[in-house]
Amino acid sequence: MPQYRKKPLVVDAIQFDTPQTTFGPGVPQWLYDALQDETVLTLPGGMVYVRPTPGQMRPIAQGDWIIRGASGEVYAIADDAFAANYESAED
Repeated sequence: MPQYRKKPLVVDAIQFDTPQTTFGPGVPQWLYDALQDETVLTLPGGMVYVRPTPGQMRPIAQGDWIIRGASGEVYAIADDAFAANYESAED
């Protein structure tokens, strides 16, 4: 049976800490846009959610990564999944 390898893909990502630190001064433009169009929602009490598709909401926990994919989609993944699947593209 043929096997396939996932193509390398560079994404934009930021690790979520708290709404005050993650969404404060210096927030990347793509994340600012996601907040403006409510793809990323901040709710009273500090709860933060991402809506990767209409009708779907996923809570973002401290330490999770918020990612903008190659097609502009915004989603979040847990820190351990991020570490297993991504490495710095800055090197």
